[in-house]
Amino acid sequence: MKKNKGEVFESLKRGNIVAFCKVYTAYYNKLYRYGMFFCNDSSLVEDVIQEFFVKMLKDPEKLNHVLNLEIYMFRSIKLNIISEKQKDDRRGVIRKLVVDQERYTVSKEKKIIEEETTSLKKEWLKDQIQNLPPYLKEIIYLRYYEGFSYEKITQITSLNGQVARNYVSRAIQKIRSKIEKGKTFLFTIIFGCLPSKKLQ
Repeated sequence: MKKNKGEVFESLKRGNIVAFCKVYTAYYNKLYRYGMFFCNDSSLVEDVIQEFFVKMLKDPEKLNHVLNLEIYMFRSIKLNIISEKQKDDRRGVIRKLVVDQERYTVSKEKKIIEEETTSLKKEWLKDQIQNLPPYLKEIIYLRYYEGFSYEKITQITSLNGQVARNYVSRAIQKIRSKIEKGKTFLFTIIFGCLPSKKLQ
């Protein structure tokens, strides 16, 4: 789908069912993993995604104003999940971003770590990412595991571009500081496990 993504998106806007199926298949899991950053209720996340695609299928003309469908989908899922959480929360506040490591696994992380690191390094790296503040975990996920540019990240999160870069840098520095406290020898190996993305 990568080669003709633009054509598929345009066909989707015209109500093409084949294009809809392609987008649904290509993005459902991505949207689910992203949605779990804002809610540890997998049923709620699934319901939000399903409702989003149903509305898209019923009224594709509403997509005509959308310039970048990929960004639109990620941003919509995030806002819809937050909205649903607020409805369910009696106090109307999302208290904490929860990432339930047992409910889902970022496939890239699992593949890279299992193939290139020992069990000890795998657990160590997971712990460092898990211990990052919620806002840093979201940025790291979008940047390294979804491979989004900073431009896309700013549109999804509404952050300033420089702020997004600073967050990525801060997250890496936090992990680096842990390594330097007695684990310097692991630095090169462990950071080689992250998907290769240069800070811009």
